[in-house]
Amino acid sequence: MVMGASGRACRANDDVEEHSRARIVSVARTAALNMDEFLQIAIREAEQGLREGGIPIGAVLVHDGKVLGQGHNRRVQRGSAILHAEMDALENAGRQKADVYARCVMYTTLSPCVMCAGGPVGVRSTSCRIRRASI
Repeated sequence: MVMGASGRACRANDDVEEHSRARIVSVARTAALNMDEFLQIAIREAEQGLREGGIPIGAVLVHDGKVLGQGHNRRVQRGSAILHAEMDALENAGRQKADVYARCVMYTTLSPCVMCAGGPVGVRSTSCRIRRASI
């Protein structure tokens, strides 16, 4: 037994696990700061859609901390059945390699529909994560 960082007796493995948990929390806090930035972009996109007379939903596709594409719902403006914010963001991101999509995060202002949730999967992004904010 050894003394862990918390001051309690533990096995050496516990101390390593405790350090790992602390590192994960630190990384999560940094990610949360970035998430707020990207959600703000999505909210600005939603506001733009509202100004255009459309449905106020925005989305941002982010890869390794860099915005690849952003967009807003344009169904009303363009008379489209499928131009949701997520699809607009994917379209604005341009063609990317599958491994890029696999490391992307889609930030949206509304939970995506089945079509939009499947969009990243359709471009072989089995690990594309979706974050959302309510406005």
